[in-house]
Amino acid sequence: MPAMNVSDKAAHVLFYFIQTILLARALVKNHTLDWVHRGYIVAALSTLIFGILLEVIQEMFIPGRTGDWMDVAANAVGIGLAYPFHRFTCRKID
Repeated sequence: MPAMNVSDKAAHVLFYFIQTILLARALVKNHTLDWVHRGYIVAALSTLIFGILLEVIQEMFIPGRTGDWMDVAANAVGIGLAYPFHRFTCRKID
């Protein structure tokens, strides 16, 4: 089993959490429930693809760097944690 640097994984979770929230907020055109879901889904998928591509690029094209699937897993955790926060901040105030 590979050694995991906890602070590295925590940084991945935090960065991808923030990135997903910011992108989802930018994509939400109005605060209807439909747009809140769409904005998050688009943000989550594009952020996840971005993270995977970065790991592949590191593995294949950057000497001395390797791609790490545990980084992708940490990214996915951050993306998943962003959903409840996004929903909470986008809820309608009646």
